[in-house]
Amino acid sequence: MNKSEVDSFPAHRSPRIQPGDVVALLDQESGLFVVELPLDDGTRSHASEVDPAVLWAPLAEALLGKELGDLVRYAVERDHLVVEVLGRGEAGLAAAHDAVSAEAEGDLALAAALLEQSGNSASAARRFERAGEPHSAARCLEATGNWERAARLYFESEDCRSEARCRQAFSDHIGAGTAYAKVNDHANAARMFELGKQWDTAAEHYRATEDHAGVGRCLEALGMFIAAAESYRLANERFRAAVCSTNAGDKASAKADRVAVAHLVSAAHCSEKAGDNSAAAEDYRLAGLFRNAAECCEKAGRFSEAAEFYDVAGYSGEAHRCRALAFVQVGEHARAAELFDQAAELAFWAGDILSLRQQAAECRRMGRM
Repeated sequence: MNKSEVDSFPAHRSPRIQPGDVVALLDQESGLFVVELPLDDGTRSHASEVDPAVLWAPLAEALLGKELGDLVRYAVERDHLVVEVLGRGEAGLAAAHDAVSAEAEGDLALAAALLEQSGNSASAARRFERAGEPHSAARCLEATGNWERAARLYFESEDCRSEARCRQAFSDHIGAGTAYAKVNDHANAARMFELGKQWDTAAEHYRATEDHAGVGRCLEALGMFIAAAESYRLANERFRAAVCSTNAGDKASAKADRVAVAHLVSAAHCSEKAGDNSAAAEDYRLAGLFRNAAECCEKAGRFSEAAEFYDVAGYSGEAHRCRALAFVQVGEHARAAELFDQAAELAFWAGDILSLRQQAAECRRMGRM
């Protein structure tokens, strides 16, 4: 839209609409809008039929996409038409009318609060910003999924944890790690920096929490294999220690680590035979036998952890099946059905495919009850 178009709003016959007016879309019949419009003297008209031809064309087009009963405000911002739904439904319309009145009296904070209470977070956020309340605006923006803008406003408000939460939501891992670091949340900072491949910074935060496995992962990623092996040994992750020792050419340490791995596998076998599947899963994990760890977690009913181990071991179908079982545990049958179907698509044996399809169908049946 160019400047001339903005300046050429039609001079409607009375009553007319101007940018910033509130329009209540009451009905739509035979191509006519039945709306409540402001009169020239500042009062409201009764419901009037308005031919779309007398409306500014972009506004008429925008109103066509709104639901009957919507309370709508339109304006031109930066040469663009902005149509804002202020309220919907009986309760929403009542709150919106109160908000419009509060805004007309200059109380933007009250208008924003009323809109937020009615569930209109997007409109509330705009008014909180104009009222100079960035934290409240950020809260509303977060509710609408506008993570990036919310993160910037939380930063202005010095709410580091909320900023980090929003940055995580749009995968700004380094930004989230920086925010967590400001409040000395080393565990979350380390995790975010590791996801952002800032290995050296992540290692520092892992050291602060004495997470030796985390330090080992970061040092291994940096190619510092001897130091990584030492950290892995402190975490008793002897399989990874053996890999790093081998990569470093340290044959003696690699041999000692492989012997330790053998001891872990023996301990896992004993725990599994004794029915202690949780202990067995941990020893299998430390020994690098992730499929065995997954199977033991599954026996223990720890399906989410089993899915993670199956993923690491490269068994995507089994991972989908275990995630489905985890959703069954919490009664989310619709999501479970989707995952059972995905597992069936990856299965090889006809019997497995049939079983997974049957479980998906049963979940759908349970979801309808």
